[in-house]
Amino acid sequence: MNTTHEMNKLNRTQFLLALGLFLISSIAVSSCNVNGNRVYPKVIEKYGLMSQYDASKWYLYCVYCDKQPDFLKGIIEYRDSMKYYRYVPDTMSEEITYGQLELKLDRIELVNDTTNLYFSFYHNGEKITPDRVNTPPYAGTMFIGDSDTIFAYRTYGDMAYFMVRCDNKDDCNYREVIPEQPEVIQYIRNNKNNLNDWFKYEANRRGIILK
Repeated sequence: MNTTHEMNKLNRTQFLLALGLFLISSIAVSSCNVNGNRVYPKVIEKYGLMSQYDASKWYLYCVYCDKQPDFLKGIIEYRDSMKYYRYVPDTMSEEITYGQLELKLDRIELVNDTTNLYFSFYHNGEKITPDRVNTPPYAGTMFIGDSDTIFAYRTYGDMAYFMVRCDNKDDCNYREVIPEQPEVIQYIRNNKNNLNDWFKYEANRRGIILK
């Protein structure tokens, strides 16, 4: 009888252990599924800038997503001791838009209470500078304090930034302020199978594709 009791106790312990391992593995799998594309650059994690990073990429993608770059091959110039990328026209599929390209963090700047995040688009591993769909083209974003709301857009050149504001957001048609403009939503839905993985994931997370 003692042997049976011990066996039952052993079986119960094994069951609880197996259940615990199952729950732990389920949590791990869930985290991977939930976080799918949420792999942040180490410097972003170091300074806790995940919200600012996500906001920057989302806004920049929405600003440029349906535009077609008309360049591939680049010429590197130096202006005012800064490296500047100028690209000459090249043949390129008309189907390629910025919403399909990879947008990667170049660097961050922390100055007093200001945080600047700089990004670049890439095509086949080659950095490209957005054409002048905006004046001037945006190189990144600026945040003040701990806010994850974009204060201004960084542009190419020293100390250059561009502020976009709307007095009445209900009537605002600037993507820089309200990124989910009707034409952006339409583009995302029409091209959902061809979007950059991060852009598609974020659009899904925000319910744009699923609606």
